[in-house]
Amino acid sequence: NDSVPFDANNYLINLEKSGFKVQGYMREEKKTKADTMKYALNWVATKEDGKKIKLSDINSDYILFDFSYLGCYGCLKSINMLSKLRTKYPENLLHIAWIDPFDYENRTEALKKLKSFGVNFPVYFDIKKEVVKQYEVASYPYSFLVYKKTGEIFQRYNGYSEQNEKELLEYIDFMLKD
Repeated sequence: NDSVPFDANNYLINLEKSGFKVQGYMREEKKTKADTMKYALNWVATKEDGKKIKLSDINSDYILFDFSYLGCYGCLKSINMLSKLRTKYPENLLHIAWIDPFDYENRTEALKKLKSFGVNFPVYFDIKKEVVKQYEVASYPYSFLVYKKTGEIFQRYNGYSEQNEKELLEYIDFMLKD
């Protein structure tokens, strides 16, 4: 069930007109914790139903969590890749999560829009931006692939590009092949 590509530029213009926060984040030159940490920190976020979830609660061999939000062009571009991965691999092998630090107040509308773009993975909210601060995320999207057993961060990607997408898909296919 492939998602129909959408025009992200027009979408963001209309999104801003409807009251959502639309921002661009420029990458700082200095390295942050997100760039250098070797092991994932046990974050706590809020699920779509308002209940809390911790990284340690997730039962999958690998966890790909992506700091993203609705008003981010690169974040929207990454949806198709994340949805393909969710469809390709069972939950016990790979858990995919979108961690959104900006859209909690408009979560009903944000979730409706994300689902219309083909999001088939959980969306968690970082209501007080505590997880973003904990990881020192300075730009979006920012993705981490974590091996659950050890907590080791195997891959991280800052920003969206077709090259990042290709590398991540190849790496996950290699790690999860039969």
